[in-house]
Amino acid sequence: MRLHLLLFCQILLMVEIYSNQEKDLVGSKNDKKGARLNYWFESKVSEPDRGFSQYRSEMRKGDTVNGQYEYSDGYMRVRVDYIADRAGYRVIKKDMENNALKHQLFFSR
Repeated sequence: MRLHLLLFCQILLMVEIYSNQEKDLVGSKNDKKGARLNYWFESKVSEPDRGFSQYRSEMRKGDTVNGQYEYSDGYMRVRVDYIADRAGYRVIKKDMENNALKHQLFFSR
C-alpha cells in the first residue's frame, strides 16, 4: 500500500513539475484574446503482479476538456470518463468492478 501511495505521489509531482514547465509554451487565456488552447496527454503506471494500475488521459480543444482516468488496486477497478467546459465538470460514464473474489481465488492457490 505504501508503494502505491509513493508511486501516486511521484506521478502527481511529475505532472505538476511538467505542467509548470510547460505553462510558458502553452500560454494562458490572457496571452491572446480569443486564442484556442489545445493539448493532449496520457500516463499509465502498472504493477501487474499485484493487480495495481493507474491510467489517465486528457484532451483539450479550446474551452472543452475531455478525459478519463482509471484506478485498480487488485480488488476494485474504477474508470471515469468526464468532460469539463463552460458548464463545469461532469462525469459522462463511470464503471466500477469488484475484483475481490478473483483476487482471493488467485492468491489462495
